[in-house]
Amino acid sequence: MRVKLRKQAEEPQIDMTPMLDVVFIMLIFFIVSTTFVRESGLDVERPDATQASEQPSQSIQIALAANGDIYVDRQHVDIRELRGILTRLLSQQPNASVLVQGDEAVAHGRVVAVMDEAKAAGAAHIAVAVDAN
Repeated sequence: MRVKLRKQAEEPQIDMTPMLDVVFIMLIFFIVSTTFVRESGLDVERPDATQASEQPSQSIQIALAANGDIYVDRQHVDIRELRGILTRLLSQQPNASVLVQGDEAVAHGRVVAVMDEAKAAGAAHIAVAVDAN
């Protein structure tokens, strides 16, 4: 007695594993190679200036609200905590500059106090953000 084995026609299938591997490798590449920009998280009415210059994108941004509140990375910070926070951030990004975004209505003395704390924390470059005309 002979047994006939019939091979059923197999449907061709596409192996998705290599494509998924490539996609995940590209995803990891883009995540690692992206630069993350830290925003101050506060809308500030900056003063106007005609002689403004562009600052490098790698900067630590400090925002001062009209009432004098200080924000770093969208978190409200007391002036007494600012030096410690800036020291930590500057140790993570040694070449970063500090960008102070002061509202037009904030007192000049408050901006100077923030700049003084940034200098005491070890910031080599401190800039004040303005709206260029």
